[in-house]
Amino acid sequence: MCLIGFALEADARFALVFAANRDEYFDRPAEPAAWWRDRPELFGGRDLEGGGTWLLVTRHGAFAAVTNVRQGLADRTAPRSRGELPLLAIEGREAEIRADAQRFGGFNLVAGTLRPSPRLWWISNRAGGECAHAIEPGVHGLANGGFGDPWPKVQSLSFLLQISNFSK
Repeated sequence: MCLIGFALEADARFALVFAANRDEYFDRPAEPAAWWRDRPELFGGRDLEGGGTWLLVTRHGAFAAVTNVRQGLADRTAPRSRGELPLLAIEGREAEIRADAQRFGGFNLVAGTLRPSPRLWWISNRAGGECAHAIEPGVHGLANGGFGDPWPKVQSLSFLLQISNFSK
């Protein structure tokens, strides 16, 4: 997934409004978003090559999405697939993500829960070094660079979320 935009607590009606696009490696085999047969609590697409996903939600309000951070051929030789990251996040394995961060290709991961109240966090192993932080309420966008980097596609999506009926 190469673009994530979301409005966190920006409207009284919705805890989270989320929009995303996966636009890399079109020839990579994948299943469309659906409830997983082998893990029926998970809803998301599935990477049939690496076994992971780029976006997951659960019936209980947890959610995770990942983008790549472009850094050339080095990412293609990483020992772990970025598609594992949403699964690890949904399972509450943040410590493993942090401990093994450099074993993945460059990534941005947004994850958290909507219940009992929204709590989202972001972690990256490339964007300005290994870093993580809680995400404050508001309209945000993220692509293939650091959190808040002004990529044109991030700015466009953030603007659309700000002027929509989903934000104040």
